[in-house]
Amino acid sequence: MDELDEDELFTVCLDDDGHPVQRAVRDMTAGEVIAAIDHLTVGSTRVEAREKLARLRQVVAQTHPRPS
Repeated sequence: MDELDEDELFTVCLDDDGHPVQRAVRDMTAGEVIAAIDHLTVGSTRVEAREKLARLRQVVAQTHPRPS
């Protein structure tokens, strides 16, 4: 499998020590994708978080295109 780019990793939750648990979209379950969106939405007032949320949506759309 290819090396992961940092832009491909999204936080799905925080571990018991408060550190982010990150996954690539291609490795996420549907629940983890929702958790990543929720995590980014909470911090969406920050520009960086909004950009990361937009990137997550883009990756998900490319990975799972909607049927026409």
